[in-house]
Amino acid sequence: MADFHPVVWMFDNDFKEVRYRYFKDEPIVEIEQGTYANRGSAQEFRSVTWNHSLSELFTVLLEQGLTILQFREYDYSPFNCFSNAIESEPGKFRIVHLGNRIPMVYAIEAFKK
Repeated sequence: MADFHPVVWMFDNDFKEVRYRYFKDEPIVEIEQGTYANRGSAQEFRSVTWNHSLSELFTVLLEQGLTILQFREYDYSPFNCFSNAIESEPGKFRIVHLGNRIPMVYAIEAFKK
């Protein structure tokens, strides 16, 4: 499995400030504009999300009997889906003012016997 790193969800939408705790117990509720495919869209919607720490994720996988074969973190997004992102290398999008200083994606390879 691969997903966006929980550090990404700590920031406000413009990545200007850390707005949310890494260890989040309550939902993050925001009013947003645009869509995943068209950030410039006038469409407005309410989003409700929950951040999960990596330790929480690993605990659940292990409790379900999965064996972790590999865990990797990446300092880029393969998609241009964040505000203030640029393609720093082909297929690698990073936040302009953060560069490669934060993890943006992680991948876990696991199996269950």
